[in-house]
Amino acid sequence: MDRPDLAAHPRVAFAARIRDRPRAMGYADPARSDLAVISSGIGGLTEISFELEPGRRGSGAGTGLVRDALGAVRAGEIAVAAVAPGNAASVRALLAAGFLPVGSVQLFSRAAG
Repeated sequence: MDRPDLAAHPRVAFAARIRDRPRAMGYADPARSDLAVISSGIGGLTEISFELEPGRRGSGAGTGLVRDALGAVRAGEIAVAAVAPGNAASVRALLAAGFLPVGSVQLFSRAAG
């Protein structure tokens, strides 16, 4: 579900710097801060990113969060996810949620000033 109360989360702020129209999503319980961000990424593709509360990491909750967030993506629409090199836990969660590795992209931005 949409969670506008999580819009100030650092993951949403990061997504807003490199993607268009970030949408903060999470669970209905306002005490939970597990977060998925769905946005328009490279080439206009729908992109998902996610972050779990520290105490929920390593429990398989990332897979559930990703699957739940994908429910907000239209059927048949391509969705991609970006993972930092070496983030094995996120790779495992995405694979378990049905994603397949198809390639890699490096993002660079101009230095300020």
